[in-house]
Amino acid sequence: MNADDYAPKRRLREKAFRPNWSLDITRPWNCSEDTWDGVFTEHVLEHVTYSQAMHVLKECLRTMKPGAWLRITVPDLDKYVACYSKGGADGALGNFPHPAVAISFLTQMHLHRSAWNGDLFVRVLTELGFSDARVVAYRQGTDPRLIRDDADKSHESLYVEARKPPR
Repeated sequence: MNADDYAPKRRLREKAFRPNWSLDITRPWNCSEDTWDGVFTEHVLEHVTYSQAMHVLKECLRTMKPGAWLRITVPDLDKYVACYSKGGADGALGNFPHPAVAISFLTQMHLHRSAWNGDLFVRVLTELGFSDARVVAYRQGTDPRLIRDDADKSHESLYVEARKPPR
């Protein structure tokens, strides 16, 4: 089963991966505990505040089956900070007219409301009760069903996975 948030532009873009149902990720999810075999979210959590992201991650933990994996992809704060440190020029991210524009792009463009790096994500996931939280590479991960990484976003992305502990 596949769920998606209410973002119609994404649903139209992913015609081959149509959702079975839609939900508002910032509200309680209308599904029971231990429903999902795994959860994949790509470039979504940066669009909600940190407190809303905590809610989303708690709902992931509640609704995932024991032993299931979570795969998260967001823009990587560390890559943008490195670009800033290089004066706004970075081979992977491109060239920004000023270093501050790189940070502005991460934090304000596309309605971003939070910024994440690997250390923060691993800490948050562990504190919420996930196990085996770790940063992974593009197209690398534990559950092959969840490796759906968009190649167009690989240059700027952070990839994190964690597991709902088995009972």
